[in-house]
Amino acid sequence: MYLAERSNPSTSDAKRCTEFEGLKTEFPDLAANIRVEQGEANEELQR
Repeated sequence: MYLAERSNPSTSDAKRCTEFEGLKTEFPDLAANIRVEQGEANEELQR
């Protein structure tokens, strides 16, 4: 699973990444397939 989201100016990137890491706990069967990376979503999707 690859998840990307545009930065929200009111939430720091590091905090947002930590929130996304919580998906691994929420979905333990998929945890091995969840990768969270900090970056600009549009740039990451275009790579």
